Amino acid sequence: MEEARRFLRYVTPGLASAIEVAIYLLISAPDKMNNLVSQFTNVGTAFTLFIGSGGLGFLLGTIYYCVVEIPGLSNLKIDHRPLIANARANKWLILKNSADDSAVAPESPISQDGAWLIATALWHERIETSERIKGASKRTDNLADIMHGLGTAWVGSFAAFFAWIAIHWHLEKSLPSPHYWILPLLVVVILYVNFTNVIRRTDSVISKILLHELQDKGSQETVIMYIDSRDLDC
Repeated sequence: MEEARRFLRYVTPGLASAIEVAIYLLISAPDKMNNLVSQFTNVGTAFTLFIGSGGLGFLLGTIYYCVVEIPGLSNLKIDHRPLIANARANKWLILKNSADDSAVAPESPISQDGAWLIATALWHERIETSERIKGASKRTDNLADIMHGLGTAWVGSFAAFFAWIAIHWHLEKSLPSPHYWILPLLVVVILYVNFTNVIRRTDSVISKILLHELQDKGSQETVIMYIDSRDLDC
């Protein structure tokens, strides 16, 4: 079941991108596209396209993971810095340097990637011992899959846009008329809005659960986490 879900996580964005290209071409070059579609009507071709969409989705997923690492696009991935800052301010979490065991100064900011690593470590080391985290894991895993799927589909909408222009040029020997561009650009915007909304929702759910967990544990003992210089926002 888990492997099927992961497979579909790649197949769905790849298939969506292919369908987007087909729809755009049916609108901008209907005659040529209908002739093209009529050549691919057998079951074997459909199965090949379905499997191929998994490879396309994997490629789009790889591009997506590269895009979210571009400086200045921090809003495209979860930001646990407020969560870590809150936990440190309330003394529920103490960070120490792994190199010399010294405490990290409270005023030392944590990088976005560092905060994600800390939150991930805190979550997974408690996934079997905390009923709160264990009970929420399935839901957060689903949210993460939706988030990454939407991110990949968003990247795929750009790929579909450029593929549509290239194929239209090949079929019609000209660029699509500007009014045909509205739908592809609208798809890009809609996917971006949904993608960023799911990022915020996933971040909020995980942060609330982890803060409650740290607050409960903090009343008994402070949690100590070791980090290195790469986790600091220098």
